[in-house]
Amino acid sequence: MSHERLRLLVCTLLTFAVLRAEATTFVGQDLPTFVRDADLVVVGKVKQLRAGRLGTMIYTYARVQVEETVTGENRGTEVVLVLPGGVSGDQGIRIHGSPPLRLDERCVFFLEGMTHQPPPELGFEGPYFRILGLGTGRYRIVTDPATGEDVVVAADPQTQGNTAGVKAMRTEQKGARRLTDLVQEIKGTNGGSR
Repeated sequence: MSHERLRLLVCTLLTFAVLRAEATTFVGQDLPTFVRDADLVVVGKVKQLRAGRLGTMIYTYARVQVEETVTGENRGTEVVLVLPGGVSGDQGIRIHGSPPLRLDERCVFFLEGMTHQPPPELGFEGPYFRILGLGTGRYRIVTDPATGEDVVVAADPQTQGNTAGVKAMRTEQKGARRLTDLVQEIKGTNGGSR
């Protein structure tokens, strides 16, 4: 291989490495920042998941049944979450950091309103929201096996999809806390009534 081709190959690989690094950089936010930035914070259960193509992008749409509106104004019993990525037909797009939701999964969602319109054939009617910070604006709710209480764990790339590992967490372990405590903290956070 000539030096010219080798140099071109190395430059190309470095360019893709830099682009990939820029596309996957996330800045963590603390709870008061999430509460301040959210249009709506809800406790809800994922009831339906469908993916569809909009232009060249694939999105996953999740219908969430709202159990409790913690902050913000929500006039309905459901919201539709718009998540980048998914599988539509024989094509799929995976977006690093976009949370993998599961049917019947319960979560606390920090949401930002959007005017996104899904493909009509999917049958989703708004209101439409995106999760703040992709997966970091979703706190999973699981039952503590020792106490039977609902506990909340922040999205963690190592536990996403690993429900056995999450369900085994105890409330005293790092990252897990009682749902009632988190809801009260959100309600009491300055700016929680956006």
